[in-house]
Amino acid sequence: RGKFVRVNLLCVDIEPPPPGAQEEQNALTPQGSTIREQAQARLDHQVCGGCHRLMDPIGFGFSAFDGAGRYLPGTGAQVDTTGNIQPPSDLSGEFHGVRELGERLVGGTEVQACFAKQWIRYTLGKRETVAEECSIDSIAESMAEQSLSMTDLFAGVAATRAFVTRADS
Repeated sequence: RGKFVRVNLLCVDIEPPPPGAQEEQNALTPQGSTIREQAQARLDHQVCGGCHRLMDPIGFGFSAFDGAGRYLPGTGAQVDTTGNIQPPSDLSGEFHGVRELGERLVGGTEVQACFAKQWIRYTLGKRETVAEECSIDSIAESMAEQSLSMTDLFAGVAATRAFVTRADS
């Protein structure tokens, strides 16, 4: 879930795990370890920690929900939903639960820029090129200036050179 936020809302690409990563994970923690204990073992691991520092602490905020997004009623013990967003990010810092994470994300210029980038990707049906980065930055700035207007986003995407000169598929 932390990877989803990092990749889809912050537009940070994360490399796939190396071969044998799952076997390595199984060796890091004893059978029956909690999800947070497993995550901490990955974070502390020299190889795994590099990428997992970008994902797992964000995912901790979702600890009160199962993999399908259903709320997990506690068994009397308080679930720790404390998470944090690690640099590089203009949103770095600690949060408690998905509500605080959402409030932090909605105000982030990084998220606004990523939203513009995701719309360009969707509209063009492909990943952006280096040449299209300027258009994306311009659209994101326009959105921020116009109070995040979707109309401005759509107009900005439709006015990009990449959109105007796209070829039929």
